[in-house]
Amino acid sequence: MRPPAGDAVDAVDAVEPVELSDGELLDQARRGDSEAFGVLFTRYRDVAAKVARRAGTRPSDVDDVVADAWARVFRAMRGGNGPTENFPGYLATAIRRVSWAHNEHHAQNIPTDDQSTLDGVWIDELPDALQDTDMGRAFSRLPAPWREVIWRVEVDGEKVAAIAAERRKSPNSVSAVASRARRRLRAELEALEAVEGLSA
Repeated sequence: MRPPAGDAVDAVDAVEPVELSDGELLDQARRGDSEAFGVLFTRYRDVAAKVARRAGTRPSDVDDVVADAWARVFRAMRGGNGPTENFPGYLATAIRRVSWAHNEHHAQNIPTDDQSTLDGVWIDELPDALQDTDMGRAFSRLPAPWREVIWRVEVDGEKVAAIAAERRKSPNSVSAVASRARRRLRAELEALEAVEGLSA
């Protein structure tokens, strides 16, 4: 005698997420289970970085590309779309598309050494209001020069041109850093949301 469908679902839910197949994790993730997506993230994190490198991603952009691709997949699944099978293939396609977009963007802009665009970082610790928050953790994951740029532009309200003049850099190079910092911050926030169930 076969158990009712509801019992089958309960049986799957009772299994530890790390023991589930990709298909079972995808099913749970599409039903809003962020922990299931977090298991997929952990399972394919290293593979994702390899795909990004093989797609021609610059070494300094690999983390950005991977984070952006994971965030896109997560948004798609939260919206009821995304993969229903062959998760590695779907993820690889997303990473390659993001990598190509990044490469095209860099080809259209003057190269800049993001790590040296701003020398010295004045912010050693986050304000108390941001301590132990997802925003604070995501902000802390940004490269130090990016933290200074985005803080001065978004929080202190300084003009890009003023920061560029102070640092003797071109406004375009400072603006490029600010843009990348915003994208990376959004991606880090979404990644934290996706895996927060793992640390619960």
